[in-house]
Amino acid sequence: MPYFFLPPGQIQGDYAYLTGEDARHVTKVLRIKPGEKLTLQDEQDFRYYCQVVAVRKDLVQLKILAKKYVKTVPPVEVTLVQGVAKGEKMDFIIQKATEIGVFRVIPVETQRTVVIFDERKKKERRERWQKIAYEAAKQAGVSRVPKILPVIDLKALPEFLGNTLLLVPYEGEEQISLKKVLKETPVKKVTVVIGPEGGFAPGEIEYLKTLGSKTVSLGPRILRTETAAIATLSLVLYQWGDLGGDFT
Repeated sequence: MPYFFLPPGQIQGDYAYLTGEDARHVTKVLRIKPGEKLTLQDEQDFRYYCQVVAVRKDLVQLKILAKKYVKTVPPVEVTLVQGVAKGEKMDFIIQKATEIGVFRVIPVETQRTVVIFDERKKKERRERWQKIAYEAAKQAGVSRVPKILPVIDLKALPEFLGNTLLLVPYEGEEQISLKKVLKETPVKKVTVVIGPEGGFAPGEIEYLKTLGSKTVSLGPRILRTETAAIATLSLVLYQWGDLGGDFT
């Protein structure tokens, strides 16, 4: 059943309305006709099961058949600080991070970042990544679309942190494992910092430690940047979030 986000103010009584790009997607791409069914999700974690009543070029009217509360936002707020990766790796990271429940993504440029964008490219990439997050959230049935922040320099990171547990997976860490940290008392906000291809330079690790970060080991194998990002987020959201399901 096709799935769409329902912006605020688009329910009137027993009817819901899709407009703009979503309406055009219904009419031009999916070619949905009256009588067919759609699922809508609002920002308050309510899911609406609907039947199409009328279809126009920029407006779709739907009859609400049922309404159900489905909590899709994890109890822990996880931010991903990701060293900008080349090619389609950033697209992949943002898509998968969205699917498993990340709160926001902060792309950062570091000493070993392969691709450096000018201001125009930064704007274009941010728009592209935000659209990827939107589509991934829609596919995953997530009510909250992660915010993709502008690309920043690593040195500017403190402006965006606030009160959070800062975790930095690092292949040089030999004392503290992520597994050990996750056995501690759960926290409400976690920031995971992942380096680009080639990892962080030693000076950058020392800088992150001055911000109060914990460097953690992910185990005996060295992971690619995209693997490290998704593995770490998954473990955090499994242990302290809702990944894996909890029906107790």
